[in-house]
Amino acid sequence: MGSVLEDTVTGRPLWGADLGMLTNSSMGEGLFGALRADAQEQAADAGTARRAPLTRVRATGLLARPWWLPVLEGLDPYSDAVTALRRVTLAPEAVAPFPYDWRIAVSYNGALLARTARAHLERWRERVAARPEWVAAGVRQPRLLFVAHSMGGLVVRAALEQDPELAADTRAVITVGTPFLGSVKSVLALNLLNTGAKPTWLLRRVQAMAATLPGVHDLLPGYRCLDRGLEAERLTPGDVARFGGDQDLAARSLGEHARHRASGFTLPGHRAVVGEAQPTMQTLDEQQGRRARCCTGARCRAAPR
Repeated sequence: MGSVLEDTVTGRPLWGADLGMLTNSSMGEGLFGALRADAQEQAADAGTARRAPLTRVRATGLLARPWWLPVLEGLDPYSDAVTALRRVTLAPEAVAPFPYDWRIAVSYNGALLARTARAHLERWRERVAARPEWVAAGVRQPRLLFVAHSMGGLVVRAALEQDPELAADTRAVITVGTPFLGSVKSVLALNLLNTGAKPTWLLRRVQAMAATLPGVHDLLPGYRCLDRGLEAERLTPGDVARFGGDQDLAARSLGEHARHRASGFTLPGHRAVVGEAQPTMQTLDEQQGRRARCCTGARCRAAPR
C-alpha cells in the first residue's frame, strides 16, 4: 500500500495523499468505495497488463507521507530510501521509482514492472554509452538492481519469473521484509470487523474494500498457519471466505503459492533483509466460526525465498 493512487478521469486522490479520508466518515465513504476492485480489475493478470492495462485508477508516485490503517498500522514514506539510493549511484537518474496499483494482482503488476524495468535499463545503457569518460573509467555494462519493500518483492519476483531475459539482465535483488510465503496479517485485513479495533465505521469500509482486492488476497499465507490444536493446516479458499475474503480470489492466490513451492524459481543475486526479535504474527485460530485470532511469535527468524 506504499503507492499513491488517484482517479484517472477526475484526478481525485484516492490513497496516500489526504489523511482526512481516514478521519472523516463522510469523506471516507466515497473514497473507500472507489478503491474497491471492479470485475475487470479482479480478473486482471499478466496477460491483461500486456494487452490492455487498466485505466480506472493510476499510481502516481511512492508514498511521500506517513499513512495508517487499523490493525495494519503505520506505513512509512519512501522519500529517504529513494534519496539514499540516488546518493550511491553513478547518477540520480539511474534510480527509477516504480509505483503500482497495489489493489490489483501481483502477476499484473509484475508484468508492468518487467516492461518498465526493460525500458529504464535500455535508456540507462544509452546514457552510459554516450559518456566516454564513464566508459574510460571502466563503468560496467549496466544491469538492473531491484530494491523492494514488502509486497514489492513479490512484484519483482513476478516480473523476473515472467521475463527470463530480464532476470538475466538483473545483477541483484534486495528485498526488505517481503512475505514470500504470505502474511497472516492479510487475514486480519479481511476480518477487521472482528478485531475489536476502532473506529468501527473505518473498519467496516476497509474490510469491504479489502474483500474485493486481488492484491490483498495475494498476501494470504501459503504455509501451514491455521491452528487445529495438535496440527496446523494450510488455509483453504473456504477458510478465507469464512474470515471475510473472496473465495475465488483466495483460490487463485493459494494456487500461486502451490505453484511457487513446486517451481524452484530463485531471484538472481537475492539479498533478503529481515527483522529479528520483533513480534510477528505467525498462526491463526478460529473463534465462533468466523473470527480470526492471530498468535504472535517472539522472533522472525527467516526470509523464505
